[in-house]
Amino acid sequence: MKFWVVGKDGLLGREMCDFFDKNGVYFVASSHGGADILDEKALLAFYNKHKPSHIVNCAAYVNVDEAEGKGKELAYLLNVEGPKNLTRLAKKEEIRLLHIGTDYVFDGEKKTDYTETDETNPINEYGRTKLLGEREVICYEKGLCLRTASIYGKSKPGIISGMIDAVKSKEVVQHISDQISTPTYAKDLAEAIFQIRDQSGLFHFTNEGSVSRYELLLYVWHLVKELGLDVKCREVKAVLQKDCSRAAKRPLRSVLSNKKIEKFLQKPIRKWEEALREYVEEIC
Repeated sequence: MKFWVVGKDGLLGREMCDFFDKNGVYFVASSHGGADILDEKALLAFYNKHKPSHIVNCAAYVNVDEAEGKGKELAYLLNVEGPKNLTRLAKKEEIRLLHIGTDYVFDGEKKTDYTETDETNPINEYGRTKLLGEREVICYEKGLCLRTASIYGKSKPGIISGMIDAVKSKEVVQHISDQISTPTYAKDLAEAIFQIRDQSGLFHFTNEGSVSRYELLLYVWHLVKELGLDVKCREVKAVLQKDCSRAAKRPLRSVLSNKKIEKFLQKPIRKWEEALREYVEEIC
């Protein structure tokens, strides 16, 4: 068993490599310069050199707002054509392909958690391209798409590090109270990916629970104060999504159900609060 991490320089890609390294899992990894997912010849050359048994595709275009405008073409290339190229390679060599999806394939109108069988209906360009990409992968009998949400990790800036920076540098910070999902620690996601490495089809994985962006910011604010960090923020305000100036609309409630994946994991999924506390304690 040998893994190939595609997109090694991204947030999840770095966490995936770190997990494999710490757990003695044999792997190779590539970035855009080493094996461009838009270049089928480069992908084949990398495969022929290393002969992996599993591809883990962590490469994606993730700028949700830019995907509505100047990033639209690139989002389509990286989120649709890239997975299509990897699927062709995986089919040709009869190896497994694990691809990372998103909660943004849903419109956010459902009042309960989304399952893998729920109808998709993305409301922004990022979600639309990610949906097309996952369809390419799951049409392959050894292809797996693992949808997740709001990933953060130690290797690169993300949603949580942005909140920490905000409460450390601004007196008043605001966030959206009607956008609800689940922050997901990349460390936990990487472990889940490894544990379902030989499954196929659609799965969901996030940390357990759900929270609005505003409530998440409040939690981060109180946590960094508890840890004794120098915090400038004196007030956290709630705002509605409709009152924010953002190019892309987000789902109001895109909480994913973990029920399907739970039986394939070796331990219970951590609550988002527990995972987040560990992360903040480690980086601060």
